[in-house]
Amino acid sequence: MDLQQPLSVENVTVTTGVDQELDLSALVLGLGSSECELDRDVGLTYQPDGLETTAVVYRSGKVVCMGAQSVATARASVGSLLTRLNTLGIDVPADPDVPVTNIVFSALLRGRLDLNAVAVELGFEHIEYEPEQFSALIYRPERVDVVVLMFGSGSVIITGGTDDSHARLALDALTDKLTASGHSRP
Repeated sequence: MDLQQPLSVENVTVTTGVDQELDLSALVLGLGSSECELDRDVGLTYQPDGLETTAVVYRSGKVVCMGAQSVATARASVGSLLTRLNTLGIDVPADPDVPVTNIVFSALLRGRLDLNAVAVELGFEHIEYEPEQFSALIYRPERVDVVVLMFGSGSVIITGGTDDSHARLALDALTDKLTASGHSRP
């Protein structure tokens, strides 16, 4: 089974922290582009100017940034937030650890997929498929710790990895199994 397009990054999530408890109500006032309903929210959402990302800042000092389409953009967003926190008098690490915690990829396989047949071909121990609950087949490949969502249209979403090699391994495992089982393409 061939790919019609290369893997595309849809979302990168990174985390970091400032190693101290934060007063979110004071931060809402000091940070522009932020929102927090303290009676309802557990964190403050912040959207750095010029970047299409969202960072959630928790009272514990933990920061989760999501929505970037590259690791560099995610880390730049965190850097922007930490700079703003520093200007508000909050001590931030000079060289923070900003690990990637998740990257969501998408791809498109050639042709439509008969998800009932694919469920049988992949083996029920590696899939979840309840079409009346969710329109995608959920596949957990053996060799890599990611989750693959397959749709009848041939669209594939791969989540849970931290770099493109995880997504590539999962996609290769999927296409190898489908090809070996003789999955026919319309």
